[in-house]
Amino acid sequence: MKPQRVVLVVLTWIGALTLAGAWLTAASPAGAAPPPALVPQAQSAPGDSAGEWVQVLAARGLDLRAYFRGAPYHKDFGAFALWAGRTASSAALRLHPQVLHVAQGAPALQILRPDPAHTLTATLDLSLRGAERIAAIRRSAAAQPPLPPPRRPQAPADWFENDVQGVREAWQTYGVDGSGVRIAILDSGVDFANPALQGRYAVQPLTSDGTQAYAGWPIAFDDRSLGEYLSDPARPWPDNWGWFVNAAHPVSGSGVFTFTDPQDPSVTYTVPGSSRSGVYYFGYHPDLLLGGAPLLVSDDHAPGVYDSVYLDLDLDGVFETRLDKSAPTAALDLTGDGVPDISGGLLTWIADGVNPPPGAQAVYGAGAPAPAAGQLVAFMLDDLFLSGGGHGSMVAGTAVGDDGGVFAPGARVASFYTSTYGSLVQGPAPGAEIIAVGNIYAGGSIEAAYLFTIVGLDGVPGTGDEPHIVNMSYGDGAVENTGWDWESRFLTQLNLEYGPQSPLFVHSSGNGGSGYGTLISPSPATGLNVGASSQFGTVNFVGAYETVTLPSRVNYGDALSFSGRGPDAGGARPLDLLSNGMAGA
Repeated sequence: MKPQRVVLVVLTWIGALTLAGAWLTAASPAGAAPPPALVPQAQSAPGDSAGEWVQVLAARGLDLRAYFRGAPYHKDFGAFALWAGRTASSAALRLHPQVLHVAQGAPALQILRPDPAHTLTATLDLSLRGAERIAAIRRSAAAQPPLPPPRRPQAPADWFENDVQGVREAWQTYGVDGSGVRIAILDSGVDFANPALQGRYAVQPLTSDGTQAYAGWPIAFDDRSLGEYLSDPARPWPDNWGWFVNAAHPVSGSGVFTFTDPQDPSVTYTVPGSSRSGVYYFGYHPDLLLGGAPLLVSDDHAPGVYDSVYLDLDLDGVFETRLDKSAPTAALDLTGDGVPDISGGLLTWIADGVNPPPGAQAVYGAGAPAPAAGQLVAFMLDDLFLSGGGHGSMVAGTAVGDDGGVFAPGARVASFYTSTYGSLVQGPAPGAEIIAVGNIYAGGSIEAAYLFTIVGLDGVPGTGDEPHIVNMSYGDGAVENTGWDWESRFLTQLNLEYGPQSPLFVHSSGNGGSGYGTLISPSPATGLNVGASSQFGTVNFVGAYETVTLPSRVNYGDALSFSGRGPDAGGARPLDLLSNGMAGA
């Protein structure tokens, strides 16, 4: 029976791969109806606010310029082309026979309320922002008594899935810990200020091809913010473009001096006196939890070359946190316990006056406007006020997390745990590096995110700035999973065209179980379907801590009831792997 099963799987994959290219190779039959009629487009430059902003994935060689106002952004990728711009013909574009997908509408703006799932911890009450939140954290730390030692300390027989699934054996026996591997997390973003993730980001190398404009900066991609910028580059200060800070307000002076907040004259700031030109640029941090934390951009080493960012994370009027390319992570310990209480995220770029924001040229081609030097600052965050916020950091921690022992055992840890057994957070691949791509749930174009994983920041595949693995912990259960949805075909074709230069797309089977045939899309034929097993450990499925006192009672390895299962609606694509899918970090 085993040989028959292998043959069936191979035939299924061959069939899926053949179908994946059918859309690309099919030509319109003779006498076929012409493409939908166009709405006449007025001429304008890219970024004009008139018309609807769209991103279009189409067959390469198709000229869509007539559908757009003025000159759209455009770049070819193998058999595909990505177009972006403003149009009055989005309906016609959707009906075009050689258009695979249209991402329609401006990127979503930030929501005003946090996800209730993230409000369980009293000391991190998300109804509080800015100064109120800072005061609450300090009060909570002062009122909390020291935690007593565990009543029955003992080393557990194993520590979660690292030992059960052979991870520690791979570390010790084979010397394999993920070193040299880059993992792209397509998700809500990643908070690299979390102690378990500090320093775990990939850095843009000097490459032999493509642009060198972003060398030395963290590799990250944020199409929601990039789309906001490309669609409206002249946005007035102080409005940001998502996680791209609009820092266009100049502040001038020599040495150490003070100035008042241009939005609130009752607030005064002290400037560090670091600028070589005497001209700083001022804006506000985009994370809503920080309550509009002020930000200064400074040319610390050469006049006009803006290379440093200063943050006032505790809102006391002093810019206490300095960031630059060599130290881009922003975190602040308010309570003196050695663990950060506030995150300012990861600085990923400072405008140099010459190049567009990261990913613009790589994904959308030439023509993107370059912001003035020092007047745009890009961050990678994981904002809890945005859709899915916090999920991306959890996923990244599950892969590479290691807190270094700063998370001390206490009331929130099983009584049998001792710090002698290692870090509280132990990802299976501590040597791997993370490329954060987010927030994909809050807006932007998912096809742009996929294309970024092929070419990286320099826009050229195979130069060392691309991920080896793409984690896709999401999907659409409303799409009938036949493998013929546009995303599955698109990802399959990217793997076929770019071969070894393309990543392995590892995607969730979804939360639509139990029952067979509950896989979600996308599900590319060349990807890896991963279902969720249980690893509740000392927590149940809603995150409440239980009184587990023996390691033998840790629930582990069973398929979770909500996990999607194969086959797909076409009878193919079973689960390829079943692994820990909950409460793993």
